[in-house]
Amino acid sequence: MPRYREHSVRGGLAFWLRNNTGKGRIMYLHRVMFAALLILLFVVPVEAQECGNANGGSTIDIGDISYLLDYLYFGGAPWNWQMDMDDRAGVAHGDVVRIVENLFITYPNGVYDCSPSQTYSFAPSSDDTLFIPRLTSVPDGINSVRMAIKGNLLPGAAGYCVFLGMMPGSNGGFRYISGNFYKANQGFGVIHYWNSDRTLPNAGFAKYTENDILAGAQDLFWIEFGRVTPGSTGADLMLVENQIDEFRRICISRGGDLVVPTIVYYEYQFPPDTLEVSVTSLAFSSAAGKPSRDTLSVTFSSSGGAISFDLSAVDPWVKLLGLPTGSLTTPVTVHVTADALTLPEGIYTSAVQVQNATSMFGVITPQADIPVSFAVGPPINYPPGDVNCNGLVDLTDLSMIIAYLLGFTQSLPVCY
Repeated sequence: MPRYREHSVRGGLAFWLRNNTGKGRIMYLHRVMFAALLILLFVVPVEAQECGNANGGSTIDIGDISYLLDYLYFGGAPWNWQMDMDDRAGVAHGDVVRIVENLFITYPNGVYDCSPSQTYSFAPSSDDTLFIPRLTSVPDGINSVRMAIKGNLLPGAAGYCVFLGMMPGSNGGFRYISGNFYKANQGFGVIHYWNSDRTLPNAGFAKYTENDILAGAQDLFWIEFGRVTPGSTGADLMLVENQIDEFRRICISRGGDLVVPTIVYYEYQFPPDTLEVSVTSLAFSSAAGKPSRDTLSVTFSSSGGAISFDLSAVDPWVKLLGLPTGSLTTPVTVHVTADALTLPEGIYTSAVQVQNATSMFGVITPQADIPVSFAVGPPINYPPGDVNCNGLVDLTDLSMIIAYLLGFTQSLPVCY
């Protein structure tokens, strides 16, 4: 029906022009053309853009959040300006807080207002503090570093937005690997980075939440960096705050406004290294005068950089096999067994002792010795020909010998 009406208006106008070309009828022409324009406006639908519908989709949803974040972090012209939805002029972090609150937290399906009546204060806040880490010198041998951005925020903080970059002129040598929030399941968070090689000339980290979970002194999020060239030496990690423009800057959201926290840079300290051991204890058994049939593996690793240490057995019946001369360096695996050659029947305890552990960081979490137990039974004398070590010589031993001679088995048991 609308299409028919549109064609009817066009046909009637053409018929009138063919039959009414006199100069005295020019006013009628103007009136008809104006009326036709009005009719066409009603015939062709015009949709008004909904406030908060940043990406022009059919509904306001998480896609609008993504679109708004892309604009804030990556720049460029927005699809439209229906993103300014928090009653304040300028598209900023506060608009993301507003749409997240509406969709997920406070009042789903709430009403936005894209007619701003005020602007953000971006007032300096000496009571909100962000602590940004720096590492002036990364120790050689360290290929990855995970650092925490800390905060001490007043109650009422609905979120934060942190734009970081690398200090101009710094040695660098590291690139962004990953990042996450310490309270990942509370609120809505997003981490963006800019360039394809992840060397962080610009990066954005933001969190939106409620219930004052950001208040007080705590770690807010961590970011992990790795060497651009693994195994290289030198380099630093000199992060610096970055202000992209008037609205895209480090800020804290509180009470619908955006305030600027105090920035404090701190020298990152590596946590104490821990010498990690794959077992907590070792247990062996044997008969008096015989070695144990078991050989157990113990792997030593580090929670951070390489650790050097010395390893020794407290008692001579604990045997460390294939132990190299000098100190060991993580990661390394050592093989341990026990020998009752000079031991009578009984239960024995000893330990594998770890000493002189040193780290490139200079701090080592104390490592306890590894307990060793040894159950020694009564002596056993195996008669000649007792191949299966059961104390008897019978047809079973003969069949095992024949199978070995014919090549069906590769070896015979050894009776200790």
